[in-house]
Amino acid sequence: MSSPLHLNSYERLKDIKYNHESKYVENPFEIDLSTAYLLKKEMEAYWNEVEEVHTESHLFDELKILVNSKALFKELFTDARELLDEMNNLCNLMGENDRQRGDVYNWEIYTLGVPNRLKRLHLIIAQSEIKYLEEYLVTNQSDLASRARLKYLKKEFRQLAQESIYFD
Repeated sequence: MSSPLHLNSYERLKDIKYNHESKYVENPFEIDLSTAYLLKKEMEAYWNEVEEVHTESHLFDELKILVNSKALFKELFTDARELLDEMNNLCNLMGENDRQRGDVYNWEIYTLGVPNRLKRLHLIIAQSEIKYLEEYLVTNQSDLASRARLKYLKKEFRQLAQESIYFD
């Protein structure tokens, strides 16, 4: 009995391989543009709603934590990095201040400075995850777990955008 290799010439096998691989190289994934468009419209409406509740109906307007609903994913990570630098500086300041004064506890920095920055960082991370899922689902439309996560995060973040405040 002869093997399939003996039945096909080298050139024919090369053509078969090329045709097979070209199916995956030309278009590694397919995007349903109508679904992508619907997701884009859904997210535009969501971010407009977040902007509205944050600017127009925030529960504590004078103490609200800034939420930039128009921020891009990269801007959110820049904000997060800057906030981490601020927190590092606060921690250094606390240590230096305590050493100079002989204190073991600096109330304002410990109870206001650090917690307020942590709350802001929490908002940035939550918003970043939504932005990531927004983009991810364009090319991974059948990922139901990510779709469910996005739905949950949108509800949670809308409330955070309306209620999050700085301690003062």
